Amino acid sequence: MLLLLLTLLSTVHVIITALPDGETPPSTRRSIPNTLHHHNDNDQFCSSNGIYFKQLLAGEDFAIKNKAKTSFDKQSFRFAAQMQNYVYLIGDRESGECVVVDGCWDPKGINKIARQDQMNIIGFVATHYHWDHVGGKVDYEPFKSLGVDLPGLKDFVLGSSRNQNKNKVKNKGVAIAKRQAWISQVELSKAAKRTGVAEKHFTPLLDGSVVDIGRRLRITFRHTPGHSPGSMVLLVSDRKEDKSGDDTPLFMISGDTLFPGSCGRVDLPESNAANMYDSLQIVGSYPEELVIFPGHSYSGANTTIRKEKLTGLLKLTRKEWMRGR
Repeated sequence: MLLLLLTLLSTVHVIITALPDGETPPSTRRSIPNTLHHHNDNDQFCSSNGIYFKQLLAGEDFAIKNKAKTSFDKQSFRFAAQMQNYVYLIGDRESGECVVVDGCWDPKGINKIARQDQMNIIGFVATHYHWDHVGGKVDYEPFKSLGVDLPGLKDFVLGSSRNQNKNKVKNKGVAIAKRQAWISQVELSKAAKRTGVAEKHFTPLLDGSVVDIGRRLRITFRHTPGHSPGSMVLLVSDRKEDKSGDDTPLFMISGDTLFPGSCGRVDLPESNAANMYDSLQIVGSYPEELVIFPGHSYSGANTTIRKEKLTGLLKLTRKEWMRGR
């Protein structure tokens, strides 16, 4: 069964060959761009201008098997480690506000990390609506037989199950959102159905949508369909340092659009290989030094536009890409 799950959401891998001196792939998950540095000893990343950033790996930073308290947690945490999902916390250090990106599997563990960093999660951003990124209903075992939704977006937006029930009693059966949720307009209704969170609690995103958090953080969204119809990448920038009116991104969070040397699957029922090629050209249009943080750690913690143009999918012509599909 584990093999089935991994096969369903595995990636199309491309072997990364040796790169010129100074362009070797990041050797550890903790590699971060030159614009970022360790903020303090508890491994909190932030940029010199006060942008809070943390890359969290399932099975290592959260959803840790030996810390599971229920039989369901033991099952789901084991799968989380196999799925190798990355979750991101990004925000503004001055205001203490942040959002969680693709916060699935272990909301309690993720919330704990944010609190330890003295950050308050005020919203959930989904790169796309697949269950390993937003939680909710999973049509595969063992989740289907257990009849239990995978924790994720719902827990962040409406609170824990206990608080959700209290919330409904207090508000005459109507669930009131505690936090905002952002997702592509294309997948909003699908995400609502999967997670059990009413559509009214979501804010739809279009290509070019901008969300500001705190006093410094700006997130610009680009629509990059291919892996899923509404897949999006996030460009993180500091709006205070922008004096020209043109945001210069500090880094990109790519979800399942691009991994180091590979990308998310394009053979799923809603996937589209031609759309993915076009989306990769959008990603490749940004500066070559831009660092990209992926949605899974299948092939590395991060990469750059330059590396992917040298040895990854961004070097392929449309003909080469479609021939390989």
